[in-house]
Amino acid sequence: MKKAELAACVTMLRKRITGAEVGGSSVMIAYYLLLSIFPLLIVVGNLLALLGIDHHSALEYVAMVVPEAVMPMLEPIVENLLLSASGGILSLGVLAAIWSSSRGVNYLQKGMDKAYGLPGGGNYIAKRLVSLVTIVLVLLLLVAFALVFSIGDMLAQSLSPVLPWVGNAMDY
Repeated sequence: MKKAELAACVTMLRKRITGAEVGGSSVMIAYYLLLSIFPLLIVVGNLLALLGIDHHSALEYVAMVVPEAVMPMLEPIVENLLLSASGGILSLGVLAAIWSSSRGVNYLQKGMDKAYGLPGGGNYIAKRLVSLVTIVLVLLLLVAFALVFSIGDMLAQSLSPVLPWVGNAMDY
């Protein structure tokens, strides 16, 4: 590739990135996805409390991933969350997590529309429904994967007398 062709390619790439507003779209996507982490943590904390998980063991796991300087500030918050389970807070957390993450998916759709030169308008309600359905499907897939990884071995052992190939597949 000649120097002039390379310069033209770089110039075209810069115009496409600028025209697609990659920076602005990525900021909005990151904002809404980070915003969905806090309600998700509330949901997980309430689920752990409703399932009767001991808060001391949960704190040990939190201490493994949180810096030591932050743990004294975080410990009372986690204890309070795990000791006081509430179905209302759980529902609000689920709704807030789904809303904020679906907004992130919505901005991802807008960014892709700009990047590929598609018209930006369209039906707002349809786009929001697609975002919502996408997030719900991702959440269902995450729950399915968690179930498969947590009870998959037990399920395979119980199915192996009926379906011998399942037991053979688990050996790998």
